[in-house]
Amino acid sequence: MRFRLNALYCIIIIVFSIMLVFIFIIIFMTSSAFSQTIDIIFSESVPEQVQENSRLLINQRIFLLDKPPSEFRVQQLSLSIASLIEQAAQPFGYFQSKCHVKPVSVKQKLVYSAHCTMNAPVKVNSFNIHISGPGKSVIEPLLLTQQDSPKIDAIFSSASYEKSKNQILSLCHRKGYINASTKNSKINIDPDSHNADILINVDTGPLYLFGSIDINQNIYNKHYLRSLADYHNGESYNDAMISKYRDNLESTNLFNYVNVIPFSSDQKKQHIPTQIFYDPIDTLQYGVGVGYSTDSNFFYSANVVRNRINQYGMRLSTELLSSSDYSYVISTLSIPKRHPTKDYYNFQVGYKQEYIEYVGTDRNITTSFSHIFNNQINEKKSSAEKPLLTTPWTIQNLITPTQQPFIFYIPVSCTTFILNILKKRLVFF
Repeated sequence: MRFRLNALYCIIIIVFSIMLVFIFIIIFMTSSAFSQTIDIIFSESVPEQVQENSRLLINQRIFLLDKPPSEFRVQQLSLSIASLIEQAAQPFGYFQSKCHVKPVSVKQKLVYSAHCTMNAPVKVNSFNIHISGPGKSVIEPLLLTQQDSPKIDAIFSSASYEKSKNQILSLCHRKGYINASTKNSKINIDPDSHNADILINVDTGPLYLFGSIDINQNIYNKHYLRSLADYHNGESYNDAMISKYRDNLESTNLFNYVNVIPFSSDQKKQHIPTQIFYDPIDTLQYGVGVGYSTDSNFFYSANVVRNRINQYGMRLSTELLSSSDYSYVISTLSIPKRHPTKDYYNFQVGYKQEYIEYVGTDRNITTSFSHIFNNQINEKKSSAEKPLLTTPWTIQNLITPTQQPFIFYIPVSCTTFILNILKKRLVFF
């Protein structure tokens, strides 16, 4: 009895599954039988930019079902499409355009033809900018450099008008007037005379300044992190400087994560403080590897980096490679000056051992000291290029193939003492 019930349940489930598959197939075939898009064939009198704007507006405003529309619906769509094309032409200066739309195909896809009489476009008769507020004397002299403003006798374009407003607001924001507004701007359009009078009213609002740079964590020297910013307390506020400061901090390679966040301003003093949040890079990083070469058979390598030796980001990296014929070890001490990756000192010591057939084993020690400087960190003060300054001091072939290896040892206590001195004192500004 139980076997019969289980078999019955299985048959019911199979039948139900087959029915669902048929339902999905019917739905898919129905939806694919008719396209939900509308294609418009425009007459040559319609400018391309008006055509593109019309298609966007029609796709946003008109929604079609998954089945062919009725004849009445097709006629309704003709009137709606004609009205939307006339609206889409207005931002480009055509305020008196007239369109006649008729269906061409209504079977698998709706296709309409649009014949439009654009009439004379509206042209810019006057363009004026009025600045008010505390920043008037600062912003007005800079308006002479604004580009892409609506030109007199040019066809009116709302895009050009909006671009001019955004340019002026961007200028105000760069100068610290972050609450600048153009909400009282006006456009007077006379369709009969085909003229447009544009007036952009700009209220600068109060001047906002940078406040203090706050750092709650004590892993890195706070004064050193603040020195990487191109702005200081009391300078005009600019959002772009915040992004530039964050990018500069990220380029130091001192952090797993770092961010610079502006906080609400002091409404009385109009000062905007910023705060740095960061997750420091790991103190110790290492890697090991094993490989095979046809020249030296198996070899292995290792790399160890000691980060954060001091609060300025000094680090010591050691790289080792060893095989039967070739081995080397290189240690590099990087000492930041003004920037850990753009202005710093490198002290490097290396030892290499190589077996040369019919000659013997060649050994040498190499030391070098260099100053790496990237002039980009000094863009704010000077744009002049400064070459890379490198002062190497090298000892080659201290150990000749005929000599015994020259090995010297530094006591651990002495090494610790030297690192402690570097950690506390060896900082360049």
